[in-house]
Amino acid sequence: MSAERKPDTLATSAQAAPRPRPRSGTRARRVGDLLEEAGWRPDQVTRNVALGVIATPAGERRKRHHGARDDRAAYVLWPKPGVPAAVVATVGVQHDPGSALPRAIRQAQRLDAPLAYASNGREIVEHFIASGRTDIVSDFTSPQRAWRAYARFHDLRGRGAELLGQWFDQGALARSGARHGYEAPVELRYYQLVAMNRVLAAYNRFELKVAGAVPQALVRIAAGAGATVTAIATIAKLVTRALVHQIGQPFGVLYLDDRPAAMTGLGPLGTTARWGEAGEVTVTLRSVGAGVADPAGLDGIADLADDQVKLIVVNLAHGGMALDAGTWTPALDRFPQAFRFGLVDAAVGAATPVHHYFGAPVYRYTRANADADGYLNEGPPAGAAVG
Repeated sequence: MSAERKPDTLATSAQAAPRPRPRSGTRARRVGDLLEEAGWRPDQVTRNVALGVIATPAGERRKRHHGARDDRAAYVLWPKPGVPAAVVATVGVQHDPGSALPRAIRQAQRLDAPLAYASNGREIVEHFIASGRTDIVSDFTSPQRAWRAYARFHDLRGRGAELLGQWFDQGALARSGARHGYEAPVELRYYQLVAMNRVLAAYNRFELKVAGAVPQALVRIAAGAGATVTAIATIAKLVTRALVHQIGQPFGVLYLDDRPAAMTGLGPLGTTARWGEAGEVTVTLRSVGAGVADPAGLDGIADLADDQVKLIVVNLAHGGMALDAGTWTPALDRFPQAFRFGLVDAAVGAATPVHHYFGAPVYRYTRANADADGYLNEGPPAGAAVG
């Protein structure tokens, strides 16, 4: 990573400040100018990103209990849509930017970003999460270099940039969900975004047949913290990529949920087959409720060809089917070539069949995490959201 950029001096903190910049105006104005000089467009920079902040329906800040985080990233840099590659923490121009670096590192780690920056608008400290190297630099990295750092950090290959950077309309998800009685946020919370991107990275390695890649991914997420939204967003991103880039190839998605009642209001997926076409591409989405053990009788999928289903998503995050494997394993056995994405309540033990079918978790977000963040069965985050 360090070969890409030459620091002014090597430091473990903001020692020996680099040459001063004769800038005026507010701290935000100075940092914004520096980001613009590095090539960041306004749509690639998000300010005041909430990482664990909740609000009352009236919009007032809710009093946090002991241990809760009130964490906001001053700037998050997105070289591609939905890809947080860097976090910038800021301090006043009279302060040492190194004093803000621990905060930037913590926030970058929560967002799975490879780069953390601290700046007072004149001086910039850069930190690489993977190597732990800290440099004083003259400017921020460019969007192109930030993307390459992200791709290396997450071991993305070939079409990984195309997949993780694929734009999809989160607003459409929310609007469709509202029509079906399902509440989906316009923006993903930070942990939903990280979980989705880790699953997509695993799918990328599987798709390209990278040595050691497995056709499965498991996310352990606390019940009530938005597992279904995570699942639907992941499906939406893969389906959008298929429509845009995989002309001539079928892309079937099978979704199973452990709450039969939820199948009547599953937002974009609905309860019956939905077809979307672009050119010669046909995408199939099927929803299957719990309680069906006969693979030949799984409602809605008996007519699907063995090679038509590319992705199976099994949402066990609410506890029902996780302990009763007979309700969901037949579908996995029916389509062994498909990539398997499972979501399970973080409290479910490892002794269930979940790990046999989905492997070790690629990401976990526990009830303690959700409770501390204020995202457990709570309202939307205050301020700017992630994504």
